[in-house]
Amino acid sequence: MPLGNNLIFKKTDGRVYESTELDNSSYAITKFARRSVSYSTQNVTKEADLNLSSSRRSSADANWIFYRLSDMLLIKAEAEIQRGEGGYERAFNLINIVNKRANDVINNARTDTLKMADYVTSKASMEELLLEERQREFMFEGKRWFDLVRVARRDGNNNRLISLASRKYIENVNAIKIKLADPNIIYFPYAKSELKVNPLLVQNPAFGNEEDNELTK
Repeated sequence: MPLGNNLIFKKTDGRVYESTELDNSSYAITKFARRSVSYSTQNVTKEADLNLSSSRRSSADANWIFYRLSDMLLIKAEAEIQRGEGGYERAFNLINIVNKRANDVINNARTDTLKMADYVTSKASMEELLLEERQREFMFEGKRWFDLVRVARRDGNNNRLISLASRKYIENVNAIKIKLADPNIIYFPYAKSELKVNPLLVQNPAFGNEEDNELTK
């Protein structure tokens, strides 16, 4: 959450409030369930500082959005970064469009939370910024793993994927890191039913035959 020891969201970032809701001592996922998130003050330090709609979307207008403008902007930004130093400024501006909207900078006097000079100094800094913004924007939307897979394929190893994917774990971290170190782990296993139908298919060695690889029951 934006409060406490958090490295992802600024306190002014409305996406975290739109996507989660505090229920007693735990958080519920509310992505695409709220009708709107609006600010009641420029000094946002807690959830009470926002005017959050308590109503939920009805089943008639509830939609899960797979692709939207912010995704297109960040896809283009990723391409600009891969072009090299000449594309860093264009990439930053695209990323900042998404970030400014989420932090209510566009319609108010709030200062930008991102500073170009902090990121355009290297490709690593730009890639880190992009990954963080995609993580914020597409939280709970199932895109994170595929973002990390692209990173691993470009790097030619799973080092960054391991570092980023293992952050969310507090138990068995070393075992998870060992599992993620297998280069084949970035690809899904074949379902057992597919292996039975096609004897020419060989199971992804990262998962092994001893595991239950049936993706659909």
